[in-house]
Amino acid sequence: MLKDVYAFAKRYGLAPAKNCKDKKLAAYVVLSENGQYSHIEVIDKQSRVPIPCPDIGTYSFQAKCSNPIAEKKGFIFPVLQENAEIPSKHVAWMQIMEDGAEHVPILKIVYRYLSQVETDAKIKSQLQNEFNSVKIKDADFISFRVGNIYLPDDTSWISWFNQYVDENYAKNTDAKYIVSSITGQTVESIPEKGAPMVNASATGTGVYPITIGEPAFESYGMEKNLGANIGLNEDKMISAGLEYLLKNGTNYNNNFGIIHWYEEEVEEDIIADSIDSSMDEGLEDRLNAMFSGNTSPDRALRRSKYYISRFSVPTKGRMFLSEMHIGIYNELCRNLLKWYQDSTIEVKTFDKETKQWITSKQCIKKIFQIFFSLISTSSSHVNQLTYTDKLNAVDHEFGTAKTELLYNIYDGKQIPKIFLRKAIERFAKDLTLDQRVNYTAVKIIHVYQERSQRMEDAGTKAYACGQMFAVYEQIQLASNDWKEVGNGITQRYFIAVQRTPQSIFPEIANLSVAHLNKIKNIGTKNFYRAQLGKIAEKIGSEFPKRFTDEEKGEFILGYYVQRNSYLKDKTENSNNNEEEK
Repeated sequence: MLKDVYAFAKRYGLAPAKNCKDKKLAAYVVLSENGQYSHIEVIDKQSRVPIPCPDIGTYSFQAKCSNPIAEKKGFIFPVLQENAEIPSKHVAWMQIMEDGAEHVPILKIVYRYLSQVETDAKIKSQLQNEFNSVKIKDADFISFRVGNIYLPDDTSWISWFNQYVDENYAKNTDAKYIVSSITGQTVESIPEKGAPMVNASATGTGVYPITIGEPAFESYGMEKNLGANIGLNEDKMISAGLEYLLKNGTNYNNNFGIIHWYEEEVEEDIIADSIDSSMDEGLEDRLNAMFSGNTSPDRALRRSKYYISRFSVPTKGRMFLSEMHIGIYNELCRNLLKWYQDSTIEVKTFDKETKQWITSKQCIKKIFQIFFSLISTSSSHVNQLTYTDKLNAVDHEFGTAKTELLYNIYDGKQIPKIFLRKAIERFAKDLTLDQRVNYTAVKIIHVYQERSQRMEDAGTKAYACGQMFAVYEQIQLASNDWKEVGNGITQRYFIAVQRTPQSIFPEIANLSVAHLNKIKNIGTKNFYRAQLGKIAEKIGSEFPKRFTDEEKGEFILGYYVQRNSYLKDKTENSNNNEEEK
């Protein structure tokens, strides 16, 4: 798993520059080109981004060592504090800046000003007052700007600094060496202090992607914790790769807690499009075009791998990667297109302006539409929840099944059964309580049945039972009997008939006889009797004793399709018939 991250970071050159480390600078002390103090340039907290600064590595943790160019304000200017002791860190700062001043002209300007602050009370007071006014803390990292040149961005000091590190710190007699599990080469092990960290908003104050051992570390997220020998430079590469993925909103999704990347650059990031809660409505059309021959990405690119990994920070300072998922870009696109095809159903809605029923085909284009539609509470209550509360409810109800659903969509596999059960429950609850159809629940059931490969339309008893229930419902509506009893057979029996169809259906059938007798139109009566007879042939001599989860789904689909057929024109079959006298 870490090897894949390492390969990604190395391929795209994400490792930090030699002898550099990213830091968030809070301010710059601005000097003129001849070294005169100008002002303090403060960086707004929201605008502080990590930038590479010179770093001597693990030695910087020692009291008598310091990094040049950019350091903590308290180490650079301890003299600004009243009666403050001069720390050894400051002495080390002045020494390394003095060495730099002998080799780099711009550092000579800065060092001369630093020396003036040390000896000139007026200059010291001026700087002290301004730092107090801008509220820069001693723990904040600061640097210098000379004219228009920001020292961290300058390149004139690089050669000097690399040579300085090689001469003073390269020979680490305490270093341990291991054989890398990634490259097979002999490499320097990660020291106890100063291991690379990943710093991103998702990691809080920063985390270690690898836990230090003696002399190696463990890679987490596998079936068992396995020892993995990883060297210092490899750890830097892995940390850089993870940091890049976690800082890029395209490669990291907080709601799923996953990171993803591709083996090669792709023209379109299908994963980001499919995860986003506001998915691009045109994605399905683009996928269709890809496989219809209208557009044809390079075949080699289509064979490019994609990687997805779960990411979590369960404890402070540590991070875990788990559930690595690897697939092929071409198959990912094909399986997403299959998802749209499997989830497509016909929907009829009434247009109040034209006063007619409109038929359209709808599919699940937004994955969060699934979760929000299946939360176990009333639809009206769900609509009142904030987006954050909805997400919390989804995590509570679905847990790891949420990510499992995503992976199964990408692989073209059957969706987790919990979504079928939730869809059945949601559909029945909305239909009986709110007297409305939850279309997303129907689509989920349809996806499950399509991928189970165990049914054709009207091919099972359960499906036929759903059709018959829809006919019974329409018979009652045509009789106007529901107005007298206050609610219809759907509200009274829909849930019960799925539990024990063999005992409930005869009761509904008896009620239907009374409802048919109240219908005055002979043509309408005959129409419904014919439909009942045709459907009864599919059911046979007796109703099932009970339904499995799959059969409950078939029952709902049969009911939905039959009910939908009546919405197009409720009176189509009775307009020209003579009314019974």
